[in-house]
Amino acid sequence: MNEQDYIHIYTQLILKSLKGTLEEVERDRLEDWLSQSQENRDFYERISQEHLLEEEMAFFSSIDSKGAFGKLKQHLPSSGKRENQEKKWWIRYAAAAAMLAVVIMGWGIYGGWLSIAPPTDQGTLATVDVEPGTDKAILILPDGEEILLEGAAEGTLKEDNGITVDKRLDQVIFNVRKDYTTPESKVNKIFVPKGGKYQVVLADGTKVWLNSASSLAFPSNFTGSSRTVTLKGEGYFEVAHDPEVPFIVQANDTEVKVLGTHFNINTYENEPLTKTTLLEGSVEVSHKDKSKVISPGEQALSNGQLSVSKIDTRQVVAWKDGLFMFKRTKLEDILRQLERWYAIKVSFDGDIPEKHFSGTISMDTNLSKVLGMLEMSGAIDFELKNGTVYVKNTTH
Repeated sequence: MNEQDYIHIYTQLILKSLKGTLEEVERDRLEDWLSQSQENRDFYERISQEHLLEEEMAFFSSIDSKGAFGKLKQHLPSSGKRENQEKKWWIRYAAAAAMLAVVIMGWGIYGGWLSIAPPTDQGTLATVDVEPGTDKAILILPDGEEILLEGAAEGTLKEDNGITVDKRLDQVIFNVRKDYTTPESKVNKIFVPKGGKYQVVLADGTKVWLNSASSLAFPSNFTGSSRTVTLKGEGYFEVAHDPEVPFIVQANDTEVKVLGTHFNINTYENEPLTKTTLLEGSVEVSHKDKSKVISPGEQALSNGQLSVSKIDTRQVVAWKDGLFMFKRTKLEDILRQLERWYAIKVSFDGDIPEKHFSGTISMDTNLSKVLGMLEMSGAIDFELKNGTVYVKNTTH
């Protein structure tokens, strides 16, 4: 067993013990580890007494464990007389402790139990913070009228010739009167800025969740032999089933054709690929002169070529449920997500650190706390100034 496997196994056992979810075999294994030395038991008891569990959030870094541990150690209280004695076993068990410590620190910061602010030393986070995004969007009607949905009262926003536009919570809903027969297709557009999310229910009953910095162009009423919309940015679709009239999403130079299904499309301009991920049903993805039918749990990647691979769909659509979910995700990919959700800019000082992170965190978390947890990798410092996050690679 290598060091990383060791860290992962005992981290999970300790966490499950703190949450009271250990099975009998796991409990025996943990007890065996605790009985191996007094140092192991001291560490477990010290962590247990901190009361830092928060089930709504778990964030851990599996990279540069010793560096992460070093940063956390600065914040943990010493025990006075035992300081020198403890120093030896803290160093000895740094690798195992670090991964667990990052989780515990993450929970503590998120839950508000720790009176620890992100570091404000030179090159790290400033005291200025950025709050998370909210439900907001701008609806542009066919006649050019713009409605700021965030500030609009709930109820009917517009009624015109058999088509009603309503707002309910964080949804804008298009309804068509049953006797509506006008064949003219009028195009609406909903734009979600950085720092926002919104949901729109189309005239056929299709539901669309739009992520930050995204837009959707769609008709007030679908007519003809297809239901066609145009997406920029990222959207999650739950398409109303209609075998006679296929639903088509145009996203840059990729086209997704469905009858009724659940899928996600990520087509941001600053992302290297257009990603179509299927959760339910089947879709046909076309890109240039190629096309492929994908099944649930698969993702089509299009950028000159068209390829299909298996994917963890939970990670892809976590944003819809208000979560950042990372699974060995590159730092640069994470920062692009933060740019959109917190409406900030990111600037790199030197090379982008080659780091990967795994974990889940609520999108309702303030930016400084997210960056503070990323800093626990021991290889990155952030400075937040005037809406820009400056990233410094500390490995050089």
